[in-house]
Amino acid sequence: MKQLRKYSINTHLLTVATIISMGCEGYIEYKGDIVSTENSNPIDSAEVILYLDDNEWSRMYSDSNGKFDIGSGLVGCVPSCPDSRIEIFKKGYEYDRRKDVGDTSIYYMKPLKNE
Repeated sequence: MKQLRKYSINTHLLTVATIISMGCEGYIEYKGDIVSTENSNPIDSAEVILYLDDNEWSRMYSDSNGKFDIGSGLVGCVPSCPDSRIEIFKKGYEYDRRKDVGDTSIYYMKPLKNE
């Protein structure tokens, strides 16, 4: 009887471990530097908003060096990970382009002429 109980417990533990390992979670992250197209100076306090499947997920502001690092935490990726994107805002600027450099990205903001 003890041997059967031990086998039953081990079978349940194996089943739970298999179910957990089959789950698919992912972490979505954007990080980089926000700079001006005019002089490449960092842009402080630019608002960065992360969207997952077109729903706002998180928001933050760039630091005094224009750096930001925004992520989703663990999200479910079954049957696939959610679509993601970021939007960057700063009064007096408009988003221009992104350039990937090594393992980081540079996000260029163009000063508006009428502000």
